[in-house]
Amino acid sequence: MFPRLLVVTDVLVTGTVAGSLQLYRLLGGYPADRLCICEGTLGLGQRLGGRLPGVRHVSFDSGSARWRRSRLVRVQGIWLALVMPMRASWIARAMAGFEPEVVLTVAQEFGCFSAAAFARRRGLPLHVILHDDWLAFSRLPAWFAVHAGRRFGRLYAQAAERWCISPSMEEYYRERWGVGGRVLLPVRDDSRPPQPGPIAAPDRLTIAYAGTVPTGGRGKLLLEFAEAIASGGHRLSLMVPGGMAAVCALAKKVGCQIRAGNIDDHGYVPSDGIVAALRDRADALLVAETFEPGHHDSIAYNFPSKLADYSAAGLPIIVWAPPYSSAARWARENREAAMLIDSEDPAAARRAVDALAADADVRRRMADAARAASAQFDLHPARERLYGAIADSARGHRGS
Repeated sequence: MFPRLLVVTDVLVTGTVAGSLQLYRLLGGYPADRLCICEGTLGLGQRLGGRLPGVRHVSFDSGSARWRRSRLVRVQGIWLALVMPMRASWIARAMAGFEPEVVLTVAQEFGCFSAAAFARRRGLPLHVILHDDWLAFSRLPAWFAVHAGRRFGRLYAQAAERWCISPSMEEYYRERWGVGGRVLLPVRDDSRPPQPGPIAAPDRLTIAYAGTVPTGGRGKLLLEFAEAIASGGHRLSLMVPGGMAAVCALAKKVGCQIRAGNIDDHGYVPSDGIVAALRDRADALLVAETFEPGHHDSIAYNFPSKLADYSAAGLPIIVWAPPYSSAARWARENREAAMLIDSEDPAAARRAVDALAADADVRRRMADAARAASAQFDLHPARERLYGAIADSARGHRGS
């Protein structure tokens, strides 16, 4: 029996990219009549893909999305950290007529504090999903972050189950907050089984980057990668929302010039077609994580969700990331599927790609290993674990 589940989230549940797509896939097997999704207004403007059919969607005021994209983001963050725990009644009004037995929230932005308060007042079990390190994502000023961190620690301890996106995040939070969690890796598209991608024998590779629009240091790294591999005749294929226009805007923002003419723009590719598109248009796939020290925590504990669909594409995976990152840890643990470049030097990226292009046998072995590694991201076992824990907590609550 599936307990009635209320999901409170500032991350919209849509079939798009990153956290939105992960929620869409995870919740896609839950009975629609037992599910209510309460989305915060901070997520407005994120929607590109479809919603879960037949599921009731409501919204509550979790702050202005426009302010979140303005210079007032830190001021707004302080305000929301203080007031959102007092907005549990706003959730109750939004989902009127639905009587939840379990509350599931996503610890991103500040709606999770309202969800925790709602669950506490009603005496309901709370489950927390963590796709990003909350404190790093919140963009609070340093002098206030200590206070906000303590509040978040209490929320984390309150939860009946805590679902962390990476082993590194679970380990870090267990040490910091004194309670353990479970690892819930990203899940891949299950519409078709993983297959090895076509491994041709070119000496010039097309390397694809898919997912969200790269920002900040990650975007700068991506442009440096394109320039570094141009000398070998290799190309970078972009499959991101906004395509080249978004990349040009990013280059202007970070003060970079797009000097390489080897970038192909395929624009946004819907999630149900991304694996096929990667196989059709690429020889290898790229994960790029910034080396900037200011992003240490988010890079160390978050996990690139693109690895789920990358591995299903059955192509060699190139990870250009700091040695302390979750992406680098995955590459070391799956070294037969991934080539790790843990130096910031673009010359290291160029040498790695040239070496990969020169050896088709290595690419074939990496492709086979990537397909095998995709089992880590299987959707149905992840759903079974999540749904089973939700049911267990509901039974435990009824029995108490």
